[in-house]
Amino acid sequence: MMKIFYILMSGDLSTSATCSIDFSSVDYSKYSDANNINKSHCDITLNTDDADIFLSIYWKNGMLGAASYNTQLSEVQVLHDIIESNLDFKMLNALFMQVRPVNIIVCSLQDGHFLKIIKQLAHSGEINIYSSPTNIDDYKSDEKVHILPKQFFKFKTCEQLILSMSLASAPKNEKSRKLYIRSLVDFTQELAVCALGALLHFLDTPLIKETLKDSLYTMVNSMSCIIDFEKSTIQDRFVVKSGFIPELDEKKSKIENISELLDEITLKELQDLPSYINECSICKMPEIGFLLCLPFWKPFNAMTENDYKIQNLEFKFHLTDNVYYKTSRCYGLYSTCILMFIWFLLLAYILEISLIGFADVAKDLKLIKPNVLPKEHCIINIINGRHILQEKYVDKFVPNSYHSSKTNQSIKIITGFNSSGKSIYLKQVALISYLCHIGCYVPAEHTEISILDHIHTRIQSTESVSSLMSAFMVDLKQMSVALNESTCRSLVIIDEFGKGTSEINGIALLLSSISHFVHRPLHLLPHIIISTHFHSLPHLLQQIINKDILNDNIKYLSMSYTIECSKIVCLYRVIDQIKNQNMSMAHTIAEQNGLPTSIVERATEVLLSIQQNECISPMTENLRYKLFYRRKHFIEKALELMQNKITDGAFKGLVDDMENIRYPKMFK
Repeated sequence: MMKIFYILMSGDLSTSATCSIDFSSVDYSKYSDANNINKSHCDITLNTDDADIFLSIYWKNGMLGAASYNTQLSEVQVLHDIIESNLDFKMLNALFMQVRPVNIIVCSLQDGHFLKIIKQLAHSGEINIYSSPTNIDDYKSDEKVHILPKQFFKFKTCEQLILSMSLASAPKNEKSRKLYIRSLVDFTQELAVCALGALLHFLDTPLIKETLKDSLYTMVNSMSCIIDFEKSTIQDRFVVKSGFIPELDEKKSKIENISELLDEITLKELQDLPSYINECSICKMPEIGFLLCLPFWKPFNAMTENDYKIQNLEFKFHLTDNVYYKTSRCYGLYSTCILMFIWFLLLAYILEISLIGFADVAKDLKLIKPNVLPKEHCIINIINGRHILQEKYVDKFVPNSYHSSKTNQSIKIITGFNSSGKSIYLKQVALISYLCHIGCYVPAEHTEISILDHIHTRIQSTESVSSLMSAFMVDLKQMSVALNESTCRSLVIIDEFGKGTSEINGIALLLSSISHFVHRPLHLLPHIIISTHFHSLPHLLQQIINKDILNDNIKYLSMSYTIECSKIVCLYRVIDQIKNQNMSMAHTIAEQNGLPTSIVERATEVLLSIQQNECISPMTENLRYKLFYRRKHFIEKALELMQNKITDGAFKGLVDDMENIRYPKMFK
C-alpha cells in the first residue's frame, strides 16, 4: 500500500515532562470560539488497545484531509488535501488499509452517507455502497467512531490551537515559535489543518515529545519550493523560483531589463549635464563598475584641467575620444550588482543545506556510499539493490543484484509475468546509477559503478497533442537515440519495446536492435537491460546470431514465482535462468484479476485453435441475450417491489441481483 502520509512529529511518551508538549497548558480562552469548546460535547468512549491509532478525517466539497496519531510510536502524521470521489471513496479505503485506526474522529456536519462509509470501514474494513439507507444511528458516536461538534473543525480555531503548541525544539520567542510551527505544518492545506486541530482537541494529551523528522518527502518538497527545475535545465545553471525571495525577484528583474534600465539612467544623467554636452552613455568596466561616458565637447588639445571638472560628477580618467566619470547613479548600479552576488552566495548556501538533507535522508533510508570508479572500468556491480521509492510503498521489499562488465554478459534479457517486478528492477538499476552520479548515497548493500556518460531509457511513453507523435513514435525515437549515441560507458534500459505495434513487427524491431548491439565491438557495447513478453525471443536470437557471440554477450533472467492453490504468487526475485519461455500465464493472471471465467475459457479455446491451425469454433450460447434477460428481470422485480413495502430481505435480494448483473455468477 502506497504511503500517502508524511511524518510530521514523533516522540516518546515515556520521557520526562521537560522535553514534551503539554497540550493541557494551551489557553483556549484566546480562541474566538472558546465558548463553544467543551469536552463534554464529545461524549468520548475510547476503544483502547496496546497501540492505539487515532485518525481524524475531514471531507468537504470532494476533498479529503486527515491526521493520525500512533500512541506506541508517539507519531503524528498529516495527509495533505486530496481529491476524493463520493462514488467509491478509494483514497479513504486506502487510508484505512494503511493506517488501520482504532479510534476515528469525524465532524458532525459530515454527510450521512460519508458517516456510514466511515463506520463500515471502522467495523468491517470494507465499503458496501449498496447497503441500507442511513439512519439515526449513523449520526451517533460509538466505541470506534467519535463524532465531534462542528466547532472542533473550524479552521481558525484549529490554526490557533496548532500555533499554540509548546514544542520542546521550538524557539522561546513567541513570533519565532509560530514561524517554526508554520515550517512544520502547511496551513494552506485547509482540510488537513482542520483534521489536525480536531485531533489535538480530542487527544488533549498531557505529554508528547516533539522531534522533527526530515524525511525524503520533506527534502524534496523544500527543494521543489526553491529550485525552478525547468529554467535550471534550459539555462544550465541554478535558478530560484519566482516569489520565493521577493528581493531577489526585484534584482533579477533589473538585471533582465538592464538595457532598459541603462537607457533610463542615461536619459536622467543627460538632463543633469551642462547644456554644452549633447550626448552621454553608461558603460561598465571590469574592477571599476559602471561609468558615465562623455565624448569630448572641445578638441582634445583645447581641454584644460578645469574643463574636466563638472558639478556632481567625479572625474576618473579620459581616453582618446571620451571622458569617464562616476555619478551617484553609477554607484547605485554597482551596489545592485554586489547585492546580486551576495544573493547568489546565499543561494549557494541554501543548495549546500539541501545537500546536507541528502545525508540525513541517507541515514533514515539506510543508504550506503557507492564506490565510483573511473570511466575506463565500464562496470556496474550492485549487490542487493532496492528501489528507493518503491520500498516506501510496500511492507516488505525484495532486493535484487545486478552485475555488468566487459567480462560479464553486458546484455540482460529479463522475462516475467505482468506485475512480477520487471519494470521496478529496471528502474531500480537506473535510479541507483543516477544517484551515484549526483553525489548521493544509494539503497544497496554494496555498489561499484564506473562513471557513465548516458542513461538511455525506453520505459514509458505518454501521448501528447503538443508532441505530434504517437506513443509508438516516441518509443522509436527513444530507441533511435539509444542506438546512435550509446557507448560502452552508457546504461540502456529497454522495457517492453515493440508492444506498440503488431507482434511480428514488434519482435522484428527488437531482434534487429539486439543484433545491432551484439555485433558492436566490445569497447562500444553498453550495459543493457531488456524486459519483454516475447517468449520466442531466445529461440529467434539463436537463429540470427552466432552461438559463441550470443553466449558471450547475452544473459537471460526471469522473475521467480510459485503456484499455491492454483494461483500464481510472484516472489519478485530475479533468477539467472529461462523459466518456461514458451509458456504464457496471461489467462491465469487475467482470471486472478477479476476477468470472468467464461471469457478466460473462451480465450483459451481461441488460443489453442490458433496454435493448432484449426478453425475457431463459434460460441454455443448467446451471452449478450442472457445479460439482456437478467437486466429485464431485475427491472421487473424492482418495479414490483416499489408497489409493496420493501423488506430488508427483499432489498438484500435486489442488491444481490444488481451484483449478479455487474459480475454474473455464471461467469465466475
